[in-house]
Amino acid sequence: MLAERRNRAALRASSLGSDGAAKQVIAAGRAAEAERRRWQFDLDEWKAPAGVDELLFLWNKLPRRSIVDIYFPGANVEEMLNYRNLRHAPGTVKIIDSHTLRLVVSGATYVPVPPFWGNHLSGLVTITLPTGTKAGQKYTVDVVHVRSDTHRVLGGFQLNIQVGKAAKILPAERRLQAIFAERLKLTPRSSRWFPILEREAGFVRQRVAGLAQLAKGSPKEG
Repeated sequence: MLAERRNRAALRASSLGSDGAAKQVIAAGRAAEAERRRWQFDLDEWKAPAGVDELLFLWNKLPRRSIVDIYFPGANVEEMLNYRNLRHAPGTVKIIDSHTLRLVVSGATYVPVPPFWGNHLSGLVTITLPTGTKAGQKYTVDVVHVRSDTHRVLGGFQLNIQVGKAAKILPAERRLQAIFAERLKLTPRSSRWFPILEREAGFVRQRVAGLAQLAKGSPKEG
């Protein structure tokens, strides 16, 4: 009888221990999923039901003389600048045209994205490094999507820049040029991504032409 009671107590303890371990596993899984979603763009989260979404640019060690443009074909960037002016932000964001902003590489830069352009907004970031940049140098720029009124991080990505010699990277850039040309043919003009692909294809063409010119004098490259 005593042995039977001990067995029942042991079974109850084992059951409690299993439940506790299972709860810990579930809690750990939920925490991991929350952390994964914290750094993942969710298309449904892009629209802001309240407050203003912002893109936060962290420049890290990017040279200050770099030229950084961000192109929003579906937005009027004057409205973005108005939001910055309302909070007396520094003059580190300038208007190039109605759809393009130029960002000054200094500290952290916030770009407001007001919620008047439908559910989704496409954009293109281009970075031109200054003259004198050497092959082998690496730079990163972190971009974080935040919601200002709730201080939530909705997503983020990192731009990685690897500087190489023209003769070495030219073949890959030519393949990229062909890929963009084909994607542009297959993308309907009504797509919000068409102007992005069109502009990026133009940039790649210019880059290939410049690299080809540099490759001719590759012994002189830095």
